[in-house]
Amino acid sequence: MSKQADAVLGLYLHSDCFTEEEIRRNYDFYQEVTLHHSSLSTCILGIVACDIGYEEEAYRYFSQSARMDLDDHHNNFYAGIHAANMAGTWQAVVNGFGGLRCQKSKLRLKPAIPKEWESYSFQIRYRGALLKTVVSQGQAEFILKEGERITFYIGEKEISILEKGGRHVEAI
Repeated sequence: MSKQADAVLGLYLHSDCFTEEEIRRNYDFYQEVTLHHSSLSTCILGIVACDIGYEEEAYRYFSQSARMDLDDHHNNFYAGIHAANMAGTWQAVVNGFGGLRCQKSKLRLKPAIPKEWESYSFQIRYRGALLKTVVSQGQAEFILKEGERITFYIGEKEISILEKGGRHVEAI
């Protein structure tokens, strides 16, 4: 048994070093043997579940992460909040459902949305630009809020927004 999702964390942080099948096989194995005795376990498993298309598991892990202190999942709320888990919940949205990665000097997004949500949005700064991402059922919209230009990838497709206020809409 494993206390927390450390091996799965490695798959998340270095996902560009593995095939999707390798990530899936390792996720399937560690998901079964992880005890979740760490407040950071569920957010990490949720992010990787998004990466491999396990949408229901991703949403379930996200929900557990988001409600950890509210529902006192670890029976230790009396000792204080799980601040790192709160950041992990944010990562579950941005890096999990938004699919955000910066690897090999390229900004990549792979947006998805849980069927339970109507939409979500987030903003990130990248190389002097502020990019707003709005994901709704069926589409993702990318808006350059600040900066002169931003280039990013959706899958292998290169997207460039060339001026402040510029937009790109992508079907998901």
